[in-house]
Formats: sequence, structure tokens, C-alpha cells
Amino acid sequence: QFQPSPSLPMEFLRALASSERQVSAVVKGLDDVCQILGNIASHPSENKFRRLRKSNPRIAALLRVEEGCLLRAAGFEDASDDGFLECSGPEVPALLEEVLQGARIMLNSLRHAAGAHSSPSAPSMERREPRCQELFQLIECTLVDIVGQRSKDDAEAHKKRRRLDQTENVRSQDRWRKAFEESGGDFLVDGGALEAWLASDEGHRTLAFKLLRLQVDAMKWYGPGAQAYCKDWRSQLVCRQHQEFQEMLSKELCNLEEALYGFPEQPGAIPALF
Repeated sequence: QFQPSPSLPMEFLRALASSERQVSAVVKGLDDVCQILGNIASHPSENKFRRLRKSNPRIAALLRVEEGCLLRAAGFEDASDDGFLECSGPEVPALLEEVLQGARIMLNSLRHAAGAHSSPSAPSMERREPRCQELFQLIECTLVDIVGQRSKDDAEAHKKRRRLDQTENVRSQDRWRKAFEESGGDFLVDGGALEAWLASDEGHRTLAFKLLRLQVDAMKWYGPGAQAYCKDWRSQLVCRQHQEFQEMLSKELCNLEEALYGFPEQPGAIPALF
């Protein structure tokens, strides 16, 4: 018998790889877990979804097998009045969302595999109920999918946090220079009229930083042509007068947005601007 552990849900998936249980039984257990956790995710303020009676046949069955690990990993603990499992903490704990995502991925994978084995088109000798240990490769692939999705989500979240931090720093009277320098905009912090114009107004800095991001993207996507174009435009900017900066940056922002996000006449063509 598998001993539930409040460890990571990946432990449950690895335990399945050596299990002799039939896939249909695991599918049913995972379906119950997804329903329990999904109720909390959809109705975080409803306490009735956060307390599970251990004597309930469905819950008792889960606690005797691998799926019980997922409930523990998602945040369910033995309640003080015993006889119950309880999930407390934030409205929707981050780990609960992670466990729910993993359980859904595994559920879909096992359902697909079970359906393939029972399909009329499958060879008669394979048309039977598979056991989990026979699907070791599928389970391993599912593990890779879950880890990959988590890495992708973490990278996207980091990117969003970084963008938010940059935006806040650009607005700050004390930190905006460092934000520009770290993003390749040191030419804007020139110690002259341009820097003074940026320092005078948060709106000026926001406009310039948005343009800077587009220039960085353009040079990354379109290489030498875009690099030469941006270098020439920047050399013109630093020579302009204080009253010309707003119009010049606004016009160039529109030009770059049209070049980068407009539909080219030929798919994949380099924008004419570069």
C-alpha cells in the first residue's frame, strides 16, 4: 500500500509507474481528485469544499491508494476534530493549483491510453484492461510534460514580474536611470538636454522606455539592418532641442509599431523601414 506523503505531487506520478493497479481504477481516483480540487479552485470562499469526511467511501478509497498523496500535497491535513481532512490557508493555495494541473494532465494521458487499449481497432491480444506499470513510458512522458509546462509557466511569470519591476523603476525619480541603462538605453542618460527632459516628467520616461523596448526587439528580430537604422535614429535624437523630443519619440514609436506589427506584403519579409 502506498503511504501518502505531503511531498511534491511528482512523487505520486512516479509511484504510479511501478503500480500494479488497473488504469481504470487510477482514472477514477484522479477524476475524484480533480473534482475535489477543482471545487476549491472555482469556489475558494466555500468552506464546504475544504472539509472532507474520511468515512465517506470515495474519500476513504482515495486515502488507501496513491491518489491520497495528491490531496495531502494540495494542502489537505488532518483536522483538529479528527474524522475530517481540511484544506486551509490562502483562498487558492499555489500548490493546490500545481497539483490540480498535474492531476488533469495525468488523467487525460491515462484516459487516452486506456481508450487505445480497448479500441476495436486494437489487436485482440492487446484489447484488455492495462495496468499502470505497463504504461511506464507514457507516465514518464507525462512527467516530462508537467515539468516542461511548469518551467514554461515559471519563465513567463518571471518575465511578467521583470516587466512590472521595470515599469515601476521607470516611474521612480530615483531609479529610472538605472532602468534605462540596464535595458540598453544608456544613450538616453547623456547628462544633457535629453536626460533633463526625461527627468522632468514621468510621462516622458514612459514614452521613451516603450520606444526603447521596441528598438531592442527590432534589433533582435531583424539584425544588422535594424541595428543600423536604430543607431542612425539615436544619433539624430541626441542632437535635437528640448522642445523636439516629444514629437520625435512619438513619431518614431508609431513608425516602429507599424513596421513590427503590421502585415508585410510577403510573409517573413524584413520591414521596409530596415
